[in-house]
This record gives sequence, structure tokens and C-alpha cells, in this order.
Amino acid sequence: MNKWSPWTGKDPNMTSSIEGEDGSLGAVYKWSGNDDVGVGSQTITEMGDGMIKTHMVFEGMGEADATIDLKEEDGKTIATWHYDQDVTFPATIFMMFVDMEEMLGPDYQKGMDNLKATVEANKSARTEFSGFNIETTELAERTYVGVRDTVAFSEMQPFFASGFAAATGGCTKSEVEMNGMQCGLYFVWDEANQSTDCMAAIPVATGTMVDGLEAFTTGGKALMVDHYGPYEKLGDAHMAMEDYMNWHGTQMNGPAIEEYMNDPTMVADASEIHTRIYYPVQ
Repeated sequence: MNKWSPWTGKDPNMTSSIEGEDGSLGAVYKWSGNDDVGVGSQTITEMGDGMIKTHMVFEGMGEADATIDLKEEDGKTIATWHYDQDVTFPATIFMMFVDMEEMLGPDYQKGMDNLKATVEANKSARTEFSGFNIETTELAERTYVGVRDTVAFSEMQPFFASGFAAATGGCTKSEVEMNGMQCGLYFVWDEANQSTDCMAAIPVATGTMVDGLEAFTTGGKALMVDHYGPYEKLGDAHMAMEDYMNWHGTQMNGPAIEEYMNDPTMVADASEIHTRIYYPVQ
């Protein structure tokens, strides 16, 4: 809240602390500052679906409740900030001459404006999803040669084993040099039919053709993520990439590419198996 509170900026020397786990029920935020911000505390008293309620104590000024409600509407989140305070006699006489909207409205509006700016800035800058850091890179144009087919998920391992052998053999026979590590290209991933249109491929110089092998050329802007661990866990990295694209509204511009950076039979532990994943994007 310090990132968007309309009062934080009124005293750059304000001190604050948190008791308990921030963001959890019962957590207490305490502050102390100049006359503009005063001294007080704010306790999370209720949390629900799209709602958080806090109880505030202003030293020498009373108590109040503040609630923020979040509602999804037309692909956006509407945030509403409420302020509720019970006033007893004789303070009720004073309140007859006070316009709460005029007194608190500008600060609350500034807080909502700050919150909007903070959220939108965080949204555009976010690169971490499910523990994976997604980078944007420029993928050098390259041609992949290999074996392409529609393969059942259950048959992927033997397909890639035979496909890589055929690709390597074809390149050796044609005296074509590899331009990187073995790769898997995924043009279609069909969960409904449990199959994928994929290619067991070897990167070669752009434009190179090899007899008996399929060829595919791509390059340009791409998302990239490094995965360390067994191949069975690669789905976690792909899901992180999907989450990134959904979050940023990014569109694919070619097949997903898995580049197998080391030989799994040459590492001491499966956690050292390194796969680099590229998603060409628009």
C-alpha cells in the first residue's frame, strides 16, 4: 500500500512497520509521521473473494473501517475504496458541518489513481511467472532440418530418438554442419486428440536443404526461458510461457522450439538437464 497510498508522499520521513504476515488476516500496519499523516494503525480484519477490509485507529482522532472491493468488468478490474466511520454525540454535531466527500474525496481519488498507475506499470514490466523468468530476445534466423510428423503423445520419445538419428545421419551424409544443438519444434499441440505436429530437428545454416529431410526457417523476436530439470517437467515452463503471453496479450508467430542444451546422459543429476525454450512472437 505504501506504493500507492495518497498519504505516504505527504511526509517523506514517515516511518512504518508491519506486525504479522503482510497480506494476511490479522496483519497490522503502523505508521508515524507529521501532522498531515499523524500516528495510527491499520489491521486486516476481513478478506474475501475480491475484497479486503481493514480497521484503522487514528491516535487522538478516532477509528474507522476501510474496504477495497475488486470486481471484474469487461476485461478490467474495477476497484472501489470505501470509508466507514461511526460518530457518536457530541461529534455528530460537528459532522453536520463537515462534507466528508470534500474532506477525504481528493485523497481517496489520488490513491485510486496511484493504484491504477502502479498496477499498470507492474503489469507491463512483469516477466516472472510460476518461478520462471521469461526474457524477450532476438532469435537469429536459422533453418532447421529434420523429420516432421503428427505424433501421439505416447509415441513422442521413440519418434524423437529415431528422428534425431535420421537428421544427424542426413546432415553427415550431405556434409552439412550443425548450427546448434538438437531441437524439438512444435507446430500444433492438440490436447483433445493427445497428439502434436512436431519436428525432430537440427539447426543448420539459413537456407540449407538436406535430401530426405524437412526444412523450416524462422527467426526474429522471441520469448525465451531456460528450464533445468527432467524433460517430463518441461510442461511447467511451457505453461509459464502461456501465462506470460496471456498476461501481456502476446501472439505466437511460429512453432514453439525446445533446444536441448546438453546431453542428459552426461550430467550427474537430472536437475542439470538444460533445455532452452523459444516462442517466436509477433
